Amino acid sequence: MLSNEEFGTVFQSFDNNIPEKRRRFNSLIKELDCKSRNSEDLSNLILSVTPKNTTEELLRIEFVIHFKLDNILINELKHNNSTLIKKLLKNRKVFGDLFSNINPQFFVNDIFPHLSHSMKLKLLHGISKSVSNENLVDQYFTEVEKIYGLKLAMSLLQGCTPNLIRDRFKRCSVKLYNGQLMHIVKKDKEFFMYYFEFLKEELCTNYQYFYYFQTKTVRALAKMHPDMYWKVNDKHNLGLRFGKRLTATMFRHRSKELKGHEFLNFSVNLHQLYKVARKDGQLREFLFDLFPLTFDDYINTFSWYSILSFLECFPYGEPFTLISSIFKEKYGKNLLDNPEYCKNCLQIIPTQQRKPIIDILIKDDEELVSFYSPAKSIPILKGKLQHCADREERGRLTSLLCKTCKVNNDKDALLQILDYILERHKNDIVVLTVFFNNFMHYPGTTKLDVVCWQKITDIIKIFQLTRPDFDVGTFYQNYLKHLIQKGIPLEEYCKKRLQDMFNGHSYVSAGAFNFPLSNKYKKIYLEEMGKYIHIYKGHKHYQTVCITFLHGIICLNQNNKKFTLELKNYSHLFDQIRTTECYTSNAIVLHNLKAYPSDEIWHDLFWKILQYIQTNSILAWYVQKWPERIAPNIDKIFNEMEFTSIQIFLKKAKRCLDQDTLEKLKMYALNATYNEDYDKIKLAVAILCIITPKTLLDIIIPLITSIDSGVNVKLPKHEFLLVKFITKRLHKLGNPSEILPLIITCSSQNCAKYALIPLISIACHSPEIYMRSELPKFTDKKLCMKKNVLFLSKLLFPSHVFAEVLQLFNEKETDVSIKKTIVQKAFECLNENPSEFFWSFFKKCIISMDKANASMYDLLLDVTKVPQQYLSEYILFVFEEISNNPYLEIRKNRFKFLENIPAHIIENLSIDFLKGIIQESACLENVSNFHWKCAFFVKGVQQEELLKENIRTLKSFIESNHLSLNKNRKVRIAINSFISRFLDVALEMKENYNPIKIFCTLWNLEIKLNDCHKYIVVLLTELYFRNDSDAFKTGIDTRSLLQEYVEKAGPSIIKPFFAQLNEFLLKIDCGKENRLYRFVEGLFADSSDENTCTLIIYIFSMYPPKPQSHDNYFAIFQTLLKSDNSIIKFHLNQFGYIC
Repeated sequence: MLSNEEFGTVFQSFDNNIPEKRRRFNSLIKELDCKSRNSEDLSNLILSVTPKNTTEELLRIEFVIHFKLDNILINELKHNNSTLIKKLLKNRKVFGDLFSNINPQFFVNDIFPHLSHSMKLKLLHGISKSVSNENLVDQYFTEVEKIYGLKLAMSLLQGCTPNLIRDRFKRCSVKLYNGQLMHIVKKDKEFFMYYFEFLKEELCTNYQYFYYFQTKTVRALAKMHPDMYWKVNDKHNLGLRFGKRLTATMFRHRSKELKGHEFLNFSVNLHQLYKVARKDGQLREFLFDLFPLTFDDYINTFSWYSILSFLECFPYGEPFTLISSIFKEKYGKNLLDNPEYCKNCLQIIPTQQRKPIIDILIKDDEELVSFYSPAKSIPILKGKLQHCADREERGRLTSLLCKTCKVNNDKDALLQILDYILERHKNDIVVLTVFFNNFMHYPGTTKLDVVCWQKITDIIKIFQLTRPDFDVGTFYQNYLKHLIQKGIPLEEYCKKRLQDMFNGHSYVSAGAFNFPLSNKYKKIYLEEMGKYIHIYKGHKHYQTVCITFLHGIICLNQNNKKFTLELKNYSHLFDQIRTTECYTSNAIVLHNLKAYPSDEIWHDLFWKILQYIQTNSILAWYVQKWPERIAPNIDKIFNEMEFTSIQIFLKKAKRCLDQDTLEKLKMYALNATYNEDYDKIKLAVAILCIITPKTLLDIIIPLITSIDSGVNVKLPKHEFLLVKFITKRLHKLGNPSEILPLIITCSSQNCAKYALIPLISIACHSPEIYMRSELPKFTDKKLCMKKNVLFLSKLLFPSHVFAEVLQLFNEKETDVSIKKTIVQKAFECLNENPSEFFWSFFKKCIISMDKANASMYDLLLDVTKVPQQYLSEYILFVFEEISNNPYLEIRKNRFKFLENIPAHIIENLSIDFLKGIIQESACLENVSNFHWKCAFFVKGVQQEELLKENIRTLKSFIESNHLSLNKNRKVRIAINSFISRFLDVALEMKENYNPIKIFCTLWNLEIKLNDCHKYIVVLLTELYFRNDSDAFKTGIDTRSLLQEYVEKAGPSIIKPFFAQLNEFLLKIDCGKENRLYRFVEGLFADSSDENTCTLIIYIFSMYPPKPQSHDNYFAIFQTLLKSDNSIIKFHLNQFGYIC
């Protein structure tokens, strides 16, 4: 066994060669592994070693981690050893074992104060992922939250138990990052739905937040838990687009409740859906589910829009066979029996069977002529086109000509139309353009006859003469596919394509040689084009075409390994690159530089195109390969590259450059510091900061000392710029104890704002204990520094320490801006660390703040960030503060504040407070949904009291305005708005019928304004709820209600009554579950009363009856048509029904 001395000698006798050191170190580890050594002996061994350099320190840490020497690891943690922490985080098992054995209370109280903020976050995140015991993670969370607050503890949330996670969501306003949400959902899929509900209801946040910010999470959820995805999507439309693989996954795991039609409404890949459904033998079953259960629903609610897009993926003729058999099985009817059954799916019906249907339907829609057979439709459309002068109409008729070929899948007809257009309309650019665009979207264009393509080429020639800017790229792409698939030689095509390029008829771009084709086709095309480019040598576009061609080859080679072309086979085109400077040539130069590294031509070109190289990794690669080439081109680098690129380049290059080159860079930068050019000084500081940071300290210390000397010295421009740029980088120039005194000095001067970033950086990377003694030194500096102290104190320190800082600032500071910052931080603390201290302190700050500070009051309107335990008190307190504000503009916000109050908290507010709000609205101008929510969420006697208060408010308003004729309209509008808001809340809370009943009773007692039309909607809603949402019973009661109104106001009331009835029908969604039909059945109920019949006729005018409508609905219509009553006949004739 090795003694401590022997181990130290062996450990430090490794060669300076780093790979050799690591090899010998690994051998030593293996040797010790083979021997049985306890942790105490191993600890003594490694403690006997004092590392002399960075490499030895790194090996020492690896030794400690390898043998899991917990005591040393904990001790290193206390010293904020960032290298150790980074190494630990990479070894999840050792990390998890270590923190599973540490007491959470000891960790937070004894280790945390010695860590920097950045290290705390890394450790907490590591604990949440590596410690498998969720209950232990809960303990860590509780301890961190108790001392440091919720914000820091949130880094642990993903590793906690589901109960604790949900508890924190109930208590505080919490939002998760994508990674956290994913981690939680992996172990608790039900949490996804819970989080959606939390965002929507608790935070009053739109759940589409996920669509914009967490799409990756939703997609991952769909892959992991398809059943949960469907469950969430059923309640909240997630708006997720499905690719090929996800379409297959989601189709196979769709829930039984989710019918096919709903599935098609998602952004699915329809072609993939067809393949998967056919492969799994579920195609017919899926199509069967696309149709509604009842025939009535098919006629009235079914939409063919999404299904037709899906049916386009089927082979021609197959959809009709499937759909007609499904229709027969599901409804017992033939799809072709009635034109109404199939008028929206004519394209799937065979041509001959379609004709009798079109003969009937064409009377109402002339465009259906395109669904006839080509033999019948084409002559009709030709005749109209020949005699048409209107530009838009000619375009429409041309589209119909193309459509008739498409729906009949007739290629011969397409050729016939082509001949006709070239013969009769070759000078009509509208007809040519519309036909060409339709042809390019014609299915299976690549399978068309050669003659057809030749005629399209004739159209292209016309475009080249009349519209040289017209984009014909799609034509070239489809034509190329056609030629390759048919095995036709490409020589003529390629020569024609090149001729168009060089004659300026086509854009010369990367797209000319990079069509969206398969790699196999691209290779054939590029290989053939390469044979003929040399023909145009000497042409003015030759250089551009050559570069674009070479770039196309590189793109092909990068995208695949199977179908590639050797670039060296086209070396005769390389000369064109040497005389150009353009971005496109980047890839060519870099490709050849890698292929031919010894060829000086490509090195010269690399430096020539330097300004076009935007990828920093390329520069890093070059300097690692050829560091000796950097020094001669330093001026070029600094003159032609962007500032950010130079910084990244130098960081990568620093290790590779020799001492002479680094010295040259240093001298270049030092000389630039005497220049008054802004950009050059900025660059010089960046160079020195990377290469020799101590030099910058030597420059800035005298300058800052002269500023701080008290003498009013105006620095020369270049020195002022040096102070500005160096101050911004102070945190990179040395250790905190060396730099913080400089930042403190800067904080009293005009350059204080430049020292903010260095201060934040140092504070976040320094131990908490150290910053507790340093941050107070900034409290008497510039205003921006004081705000920064508040920000950093909250971020870095325990809650009780930050509380002391807040109190100190609140007592000392009088500046309005600082006061606002204090309120903001107090508000944040109240949410993150709910306690009596922060609640009392927050109220104290609000009471003492400037009453004219509107922006400060705006902060108070958001109640979502208030802890649940203080929410009721917060609402009462803030509302009173805003209401008592002397400024009208701020007082107006109190009703906006009320709208933000969650409904579930209303019942916890005092009845006197709610009454006071209602009484404040005597003018009805400030009535909002909140007033009525009060009545719905408060229970028992208090509910009736609030409703009475609302009614009294309305009554008082009417009595104070009814004598003034010029205010009559205003009264009506106010009353209607008053009732509408009540109905909105009532229908939202439809399970609570009692408030509506009380409202109607109070209205009749107090208002007695039954001629108010809007009140009819309230009565109808009350009837609907009284009958447990039974539309038939509601119809019966509505008949009685109508009679009451007719007796009071006469038959003229029927029309306004219907207007309110229609509003009621819309509110209850009458199209659902046949509610309209059931309502009319109840309303009619074999009645011969002419007033009821008149109302029903008004309903028919809005919701026309059809033979395929609900049987009883149409039967009632037929009964009314046969009536002998003159009033009923009059009203039927009024709406165009012939009796």
